[in-house]
Amino acid sequence: MPRFAAIAVIALVLAAPAVAQTANGEPPRRFQPPPDHWMTIDSLAQSLGLTPAQRTKITPAYTALNGVMKDAAARRQAIRQQMQAVVSRRAGAHTRAAREVRQRAHGDAGVSG
Repeated sequence: MPRFAAIAVIALVLAAPAVAQTANGEPPRRFQPPPDHWMTIDSLAQSLGLTPAQRTKITPAYTALNGVMKDAAARRQAIRQQMQAVVSRRAGAHTRAAREVRQRAHGDAGVSG
């Protein structure tokens, strides 16, 4: 039994730093969100070492993919803003409800006291 307790303590001590690896107390993310930027056709051609003929051949596909990525980034941003608005409204409603409860509690205490 002491051996099990020692292993449990060691496991907790080693797990604590891993749990603390979140930014500003935020819950850890399951994945890294994709960047809102994309490579230019020039940087893509340079990094892959494309010939001018190859670059001409992939330009339409690149342009289409770039459009899809930009649309996805815009949609992600819109959804993020909608979610933040909902959270703000709920927080505001919770704050108002808590304020009303406190006012009633203080109002009731003032009448009876």
